[in-house]
Amino acid sequence: MAVLSVTVMLSACGNVAPAEEAELSGHGEEIQTEEQTVICEQESVFLSVRLPGGWAYETLTAEELQKEDSTLTCAIRFWPEEFPDAVFTLGYDPQIFGICGTGVTSETFTLDNGMTGCMFTETNGDSCWLAVVFDSQETGKADGSYLLMASPGVTAWEVIEPELIRIRDSVQVGSGMGE
Repeated sequence: MAVLSVTVMLSACGNVAPAEEAELSGHGEEIQTEEQTVICEQESVFLSVRLPGGWAYETLTAEELQKEDSTLTCAIRFWPEEFPDAVFTLGYDPQIFGICGTGVTSETFTLDNGMTGCMFTETNGDSCWLAVVFDSQETGKADGSYLLMASPGVTAWEVIEPELIRIRDSVQVGSGMGE
């Protein structure tokens, strides 16, 4: 595959980090060969995640997500090249996220940037379910949820969990943060 220097800019969502080495996968998405920050902004929603080399991503606008019947209004999808079916979605849902169930493990965390959240996981047979709910640093925002969600296979999760935790810890969310 040809190595390209690419900076993706989509109408309201895009990667605004300096151009870095990237390869195009067979599906046209970018697979990063170097670490890169991916940003998606739409209206008052800001999402940012730092992806290591070997991870592909795409950004999605509200219009694109509506076509998928998603309740998210802005999202970044990313996955490791080694496990292309292990797709993670970082996004904003204008609804409050709720969870119920048995066998779900929850872990609260605080990121270096001061943001807090809770990571929920459950393993059932060959699949793993993951939901991370981030608390934005905004005051007075009582609606909506910043989420990171995925359902990777157990084998993939066992390999990529440490890297995913570093990715989770790089997340920044909120409104107007990119200004």
